[in-house]
Amino acid sequence: KFIYACKDIYPEIGIVTGKLKNPFLNFLLDKINLLSFSQADKITCLGEDMKKRIVEKSIDDNKIVVIHDWADTTKLYPVPLAENPFIKKHNLEGKFVVMYSGNLGVTQDLERVIEVAKHLKERNDLKFLFIGEGVNKSVLQDKAKKYNLQNVEFLPYQKHDELIYSLNAASLHLVTMQKGLAGLIVPSKVYGIMACGKPFIACVDKDSEVYDITNKFNCGVSVEPEDINSMVINIKWSYDHPKELCEIGNNGHKASVSFFDRKVSSNKFNKLLIEL
Repeated sequence: KFIYACKDIYPEIGIVTGKLKNPFLNFLLDKINLLSFSQADKITCLGEDMKKRIVEKSIDDNKIVVIHDWADTTKLYPVPLAENPFIKKHNLEGKFVVMYSGNLGVTQDLERVIEVAKHLKERNDLKFLFIGEGVNKSVLQDKAKKYNLQNVEFLPYQKHDELIYSLNAASLHLVTMQKGLAGLIVPSKVYGIMACGKPFIACVDKDSEVYDITNKFNCGVSVEPEDINSMVINIKWSYDHPKELCEIGNNGHKASVSFFDRKVSSNKFNKLLIEL
């Protein structure tokens, strides 16, 4: 039996981001992908938006199973600020930390976050913290340097067993995705953020899985991709409403335990394997 576990959909991602420009190569990749979909006994994908994209390729929706990415909520969970060594290590005491943690690539549209930081550079107790690596990291660093942004800092990926502390150090997380990518990718970072009970701003398309999760569980705030003004407004609102922000984060943690825990998704895989 052949199960196609679909995590991203190519060549569409490359086309939307402008990285795949050869029409023959795109045609070839599309045919190979379509053949894999057609030959599979079952297809797993990361969200209803991705399922819709696959169905649009004339694939029978009955053989597509949505199994979300997950967080292990026994290893990622809320940690009080006073007990978090990451905060002291990186001099974040008394700071409102807006964090992006993950791949600093081309699909995340992170250059706009630098623009947001520029709008808020006068707030001395507000810090934008990028944690991760990727092909766009140097571009982001150069842009922050060009604007002389003292409120922006970059750190490398953290060790796996320290991830719980870095994620919990944020006052507010950012989950960003370039416009037009809904269903082609599903940012898995959202599940770790929710497991840690942290609120987030989702800069994603309205037809995306992350948008649905954000609004269904009231665990974050959603804004349109490329809308810098809305991001600034919502960061200011988050800064001014700590109580409401805490409640939003708690909603995410509850949803993570019930719907997006490692056991939940692995049980779905187990059920699928048994059926086959």
